[in-house]
Amino acid sequence: MRVTELLAGNFFFFVLLVARALCAAPTGCTAIDGLYECDYGTVSLPMAETSFSSPLAQRVRLTNVNGNINTDVFGTTFASIDTTQFDTNWAPTFEIKCDGSVTLGQNTFSNMDHIRDVKIVNCDVTVPANTFLNLMYLDRLVIENGTITSWDAAAMDGMQIVKFTDPSPAYPVKTGELIFMNSKLTSQSFPTGAFTKQGRIETLVLEGLDLNTLEASMFSNNTKLRILSLGYNSFTTLPSGLFDNLDSLAELHLYDTQLDCNCTNLWFFEHADTTKMKIRGDMTCATPADWAYYRAASYYQSNCVTTTESCSKGLELMGACITYFELAMYIVCVWAFILAIIVLILVIHTKRQMGGGSSSSRKKGGPRSKKPDAGKKRPPKETKKGWA
Repeated sequence: MRVTELLAGNFFFFVLLVARALCAAPTGCTAIDGLYECDYGTVSLPMAETSFSSPLAQRVRLTNVNGNINTDVFGTTFASIDTTQFDTNWAPTFEIKCDGSVTLGQNTFSNMDHIRDVKIVNCDVTVPANTFLNLMYLDRLVIENGTITSWDAAAMDGMQIVKFTDPSPAYPVKTGELIFMNSKLTSQSFPTGAFTKQGRIETLVLEGLDLNTLEASMFSNNTKLRILSLGYNSFTTLPSGLFDNLDSLAELHLYDTQLDCNCTNLWFFEHADTTKMKIRGDMTCATPADWAYYRAASYYQSNCVTTTESCSKGLELMGACITYFELAMYIVCVWAFILAIIVLILVIHTKRQMGGGSSSSRKKGGPRSKKPDAGKKRPPKETKKGWA
């Protein structure tokens, strides 16, 4: 019995050693459902790709970051990582999760050109020029919570955010998103040209940043932009021309936004009506005082939309604007209907007249029954010779 227990115990210990060998990771890193969490204070940087055995280092989260990341997080061995072996349910991801302030640099993202999704969470972050240069292409960049202490206008130079279509790795959801959310921007504005090089993003979220200023040309190069979210900020106006060149823009989100309501500032309602762009959000008026906390859309309809403006190319009838072309078409249709009725009446009348004449003629001059002709002689009967 003791021998059996000893063998079972040794077998269990052997299986444990094999499992640990198969799931090897660098000191300071732990694998949780395919995600490696690596403690910044413990792990040795740069990390070697060969120190991650199974699963591959497809998703890595660097936690408890506090200080400057002025060295490579990934070593040069990551340049040869086999992306065809990645789990296709996930995008290749690198995440920085902070426990204080952090300054990033160009070396932070070295050897990460296979990464498609980058997240910076809970950081008081400083982002200098060319920080994301080595990433080359991303499907999504997210900076969430914390504070953006400094953002250089050239921070994203050399890197493009684009909705990926490449088959490897073929993860299911691709977005082309740039998201800044709930990260207070110390300067309360982005530097001029901050988004100039990102001409292929499809979704841009600038929410909860305490933005108080937007430049008119801020998004002029983002011509593929489909969704723009600017809610939960402190600006009270949108500069005229903000959506110039954005022919693909389908949705504007302005949740929890207070505006200085006047017809000039609410120009974007007319723009939305013209381009069929959808505006979503609970926009209210900060001014004037008698409209405070009322919906900005209600102010616009009550004060900025007049009969002349709303029906300048036609006639307003029963609350609807009918253009002169539509009015002409209606008149033509009415006349066509009247003529059709007249023609129908004439056809019915003609048919009746023709039908009545045929019946009368049959009664008066119709064919009579034929009788044998009395004056016609019948041939004489033949008689047989020899009879008396």
